[in-house]
Amino acid sequence: MAPTLAELLAVPALGLRVVAGARRPEGLRRPVTWVAASELADPTPYLQGGELLLLTGLGADLDAGAAGYVRRLVAAGVAGVGFGVGVVHAQVPLRLVEAADAAGLPLLEVDRPTPFVAVGKALAGLLALERGERHRRRLDGMRALTAALAEGTDPYPALHRLAMLVDGGRGWAALLDARGRAALVAGHRARREVAERLAGQLRDRPGSASAADADEGGRVSVLPLGTGRRDARPPGFLAVGAGPGADLDHQLVAFAASLLTLDRERDRGVRHVRRWARAATLAARLGHAQPPAPAPALGPLAAPGAPVRALVAPGPVEGLLDALGDDDAVSGLDLDGGWALVVAAEADVDEVLAAVGAVPGGLSEPVAAADPQELAGAVVRARALAERAARARPAAGRAARVLRAGDAPPSLLDLLGPRAAAFAEGVLAPLRAVPDGDVLIAALHAHLAAHGALAVAAERLGVHRHTLRARLRRAGELLGRDLDDPTSRADLWVALTAAGPG
Repeated sequence: MAPTLAELLAVPALGLRVVAGARRPEGLRRPVTWVAASELADPTPYLQGGELLLLTGLGADLDAGAAGYVRRLVAAGVAGVGFGVGVVHAQVPLRLVEAADAAGLPLLEVDRPTPFVAVGKALAGLLALERGERHRRRLDGMRALTAALAEGTDPYPALHRLAMLVDGGRGWAALLDARGRAALVAGHRARREVAERLAGQLRDRPGSASAADADEGGRVSVLPLGTGRRDARPPGFLAVGAGPGADLDHQLVAFAASLLTLDRERDRGVRHVRRWARAATLAARLGHAQPPAPAPALGPLAAPGAPVRALVAPGPVEGLLDALGDDDAVSGLDLDGGWALVVAAEADVDEVLAAVGAVPGGLSEPVAAADPQELAGAVVRARALAERAARARPAAGRAARVLRAGDAPPSLLDLLGPRAAAFAEGVLAPLRAVPDGDVLIAALHAHLAAHGALAVAAERLGVHRHTLRARLRRAGELLGRDLDDPTSRADLWVALTAAGPG
C-alpha cells in the first residue's frame, strides 16, 4: 500500500502543516501515489487519482472559483492539496481553506523554504521503503507457504497461512475442485458464491489466466491450478479474498497457486504407491496373494539385476531417511535392538555413508537384490559389523565409523558368507522346535555374551541363577552339545549372531 498523507507530514525536513480537511481522521490516512504540480485552473484531465497536487495559486481562481476547483479535484480522486505560500499568496486563500474543509479534502501548507521537488523526493523515498517492505513481506509469506506445504500432504495449513497473509490477517482463501465448488476454506468471511461463480467462468474457458471481482464486499481473485495446458480443464482452483479497499498481492497469490499445483502433482506421483499399499493391506486381511509392488515403492530393489549393499546403523530408520533426504534412492526398515537397516544401490553407497555421518555402523558386501537369501545374509553380516563397531573403542581423536565388509578383521561369519543363515537355522532348529525355544535361545545368548559368567547373564535376563542354570541345561540337552566345550560355544555364538535377535 502506498504511503499516506500522515506519513508524508511526519517527514520533519518538509515542515508541512495541515490547514483544512483534517476534521475526519481518515482524510490523512489516504494513500499518496504521486506528487503532481500544476497551476492550471482545471488540472484533472492530467491526473489519475491518488496524487498530492502542489500549486502556488498562479493560474486558478481560488476566491469565487474555489468551491468548483475543490469539487473537481475531489471527483478526480486527488489525495490532498499542497499550497506553496510566499510566492503568489502570503498565506493559503481563505476561500480555498473553507472549500477544502467543506469537502473533506486535506489541504497542506508548504512554506517557501520547502521546494516542491523536495516533497516529491520525500514521497519517492517513502514509496521505495514501502516497496522494499512489501517485497520482504512477500518473501516471508512465500517461505511460510512453502514450509506449511512441506510439512505434509494436507493443504489446509498452507491455505490458512495464505488467508492470514491477506488483508492483515482478515482475508480468506479457498480451494475449489474441478467443478468449481469450494472444497476447503480458511479465513474470515469467505465469499463462496463469488469464488464459485468466477471458477465457473474459468472452467468454461480453459487456458484463462485468472478471474477477479471487486465490489462493496471486497476483492476476490481466482486462479486455476494445473500445468496450464490450454486444451485441458483445470483440476481445481485457488480463490483468495480481501475486504473493501484492501489490496491483494497478486504475486503472492500466484506463487501459492503454483505451490498448490506442485503439491497436487506430487500427490499424483505417489498416488499409485498409496493405492498399492491399500491393496496389499486388503489382500493380507483377506488372505489373498499380495499384489506386485510398483517400482517407485521399491527404491533400489526395483532393479533386481543391480547390486545393492545393506547398511545397519543406530536407528530409528526415519532419522536415517530424513538425513538422506531422498527416499527413492534407498529402502529402510527398523530392526529390533535399536538398529535400522538401509538398503542402497551400489552406486549410491558413498553418498548414503556421507549423509549418515560418523556412527558405529556396518556395511555389507554387494549382493543381488533379487536373491532373498543373499540379501538376508548381507543384512546379518552388516548387523554383526555394526555391533562389532559399537563395541570397539575409537582411537583417540577419531569418531566412530562404519565397518565395511572386507575392511574389518575376518570372522567366521565372513567365511560362511551367504550360507550363514542356513547354518544358523540348522544349529538352532532343535530349540526352535519346542514351545519355550525363544526363552532358551535368549538364555544361551546371554550366557555366551557374558563369557560364561552365570551371575552376570542372570542379572541381564532378570532371572535367578538357578533358573538360568536350568534353562542352559535344557538347551544343551536339546542341542546335544556340551556348553562348556569351546568348539560348541564358537558354533553356537556364530549361529546366534547369524540368526540375529529373536
